[in-house]
Amino acid sequence: MNLKQQSSQKKRKGHFRKWHRRFGIAASVFLLNLAITGVLLNHYETLNLHKSYITSSWLLDWYGIKSPQSVNCYESKQARACRIGEQLYLNENYWQDSSASILLFQEWQQEQLLVTSSSIYWLTNDLQLIEALAFSDELGSMAVAANIISNELIVETEEGDTYRFNTDFFGWEKTEILLHEKPQQTVDVSNDVQKDLRRHYRQRQITHLRFIQDLHSGTLFGLSGKIINDITALIILWLVISGFVTWYRRKNKR
Repeated sequence: MNLKQQSSQKKRKGHFRKWHRRFGIAASVFLLNLAITGVLLNHYETLNLHKSYITSSWLLDWYGIKSPQSVNCYESKQARACRIGEQLYLNENYWQDSSASILLFQEWQQEQLLVTSSSIYWLTNDLQLIEALAFSDELGSMAVAANIISNELIVETEEGDTYRFNTDFFGWEKTEILLHEKPQQTVDVSNDVQKDLRRHYRQRQITHLRFIQDLHSGTLFGLSGKIINDITALIILWLVISGFVTWYRRKNKR
């Protein structure tokens, strides 16, 4: 082998080692992300990652999370119930997810009564849940209207049937009483309250578990993230193969 060939071979090896190092450094970042997120995913239940939420505004903006403009609130003498999107709030504190509309919220028999199109809830005056009944279980249908008439709770179902709640045996019975009285009206709340509700709504959309899953898979960065993950995986395969080839050549030289 002449000097020119030796120089050319040495130059190729130098380029090979240089790019091997560069790809190795780039792949190490990818592997570090996989290792950290993999450990977190493996212990997500212990860390309660499925129950905690992302609150960072810029991350929520990155996901494109927006809050509904419509906020429906009802007031009793002591409290306020609001629905935004598919979330229910009591006194601006998150209570539960629900796709049901609020039909009634007021005091009844020294308790707070919340009636939605799917369920009825009895609450203490400090808004602790006492009892809940689902209309589908009891009446086989959703409710479309509810009101307190002559100190009796009356609801109307989707089928047009009317029921009164019998407090003696804690159940429903059909009645001829019509819901002729005006239903409870929503109340206007201040801009600050609406702003707080919209902020709370956004902050309950993305769990830490989903964020880590998206980071682990590259979905966080959309299609480009998935492509980068695939390319990096191919680079790692190339590093493994090229590393083995380099080791094998050196072994044969010895």
